Amino acid sequence: MTIEEDVRSELAKIMVALAAPFDPSQIHWRPGSTTKDKTRCMALAYVDARDVMNRLDEVAGPEAWTDRMERVGDAYICHIGLWLPTNDQAVDFHWVFKSDSAGETQIESAKGGASDAFKRAAVKWGIGRYLYALDSPWVDYDAQRRKISDEGMFQLFKSLGGKAKARTSKPTKQAPSGGTGSVKKIDANGKKQLFRANYKALEAVGYSKDQINEMDNKQKFRPLNQAEGKIGAHRTDDLYEHQIEETLEVMRQWVRTARTVLEDRDELPDNPSDLEGTF
Repeated sequence: MTIEEDVRSELAKIMVALAAPFDPSQIHWRPGSTTKDKTRCMALAYVDARDVMNRLDEVAGPEAWTDRMERVGDAYICHIGLWLPTNDQAVDFHWVFKSDSAGETQIESAKGGASDAFKRAAVKWGIGRYLYALDSPWVDYDAQRRKISDEGMFQLFKSLGGKAKARTSKPTKQAPSGGTGSVKKIDANGKKQLFRANYKALEAVGYSKDQINEMDNKQKFRPLNQAEGKIGAHRTDDLYEHQIEETLEVMRQWVRTARTVLEDRDELPDNPSDLEGTF
């Protein structure tokens, strides 16, 4: 194999790794069109920007990719660059950029537009491109919460190959029509696990146990509440056991973002919500 063929083979491996499917727990769904009675909706798949960042870290390495954001009128243009070998020199590297744009969103317009532009640029590299080929199934819709219902979310989770963890306790809700097994609400042990993780998250960014205990519940459980909202739950009791790991990962993201925000601060804020930054 010549040097050029070797480099092309390595580049092909990188592209395959970037385009690999995500774990079912990393796929998020939002409601699209709804029926007239608002009981069913079309489910649209997407991936979180931080999972895209993690994919770039894993495949290219944290030091071998970068992104730049431009604002042009009401649009955002994101350029994602990877440090790659040239086609004919295995020892020679250069930056290769791929770009895409997005407009402001209705919710968190600036942040949403920038995030969408980033994810669209990542699709140019193959990250999450397969999601565009997924079916957009009709599932149960919770009109009061304006979200896909819990049963609908579990149906979607299983459609991608996700499996609920087996437990010996009696399930509190049966699987949706067409599914197998059972959907199990989070139990006392699961809630205790998340509560402990919430305290550890606050301690990880510098809060003492005394400070945490002095906070009111709205402040004290900020990392957990942030995670629950991210995956569509109003409270811990609304979670299913197969969502525990996903919830913990969002809490870990909260810690990473909070630490980044703290780098520019002289002191720890009294209210943990001040540590959200761009989360």
